[in-house]
Amino acid sequence: MSQGLGGTLRLLAVLAVLVLAALAGLLLFDVIPREQLADTATKVFALLGIAAVAAVALGALFKSQD
Repeated sequence: MSQGLGGTLRLLAVLAVLVLAALAGLLLFDVIPREQLADTATKVFALLGIAAVAAVALGALFKSQD
């Protein structure tokens, strides 16, 4: 795995943790009802998964050009 790709994936992991912490805080203070949390969390995980796959694909494309 290239250094740039590893850094990108690490950044995505940090963002995922921060988003989950923010969601937990919003749930704790009843800003987001419990029923809505499942739908929101599913969408957030899907978005992070898409971003991770895109990062891997871009890393593979740029690595093949070297």
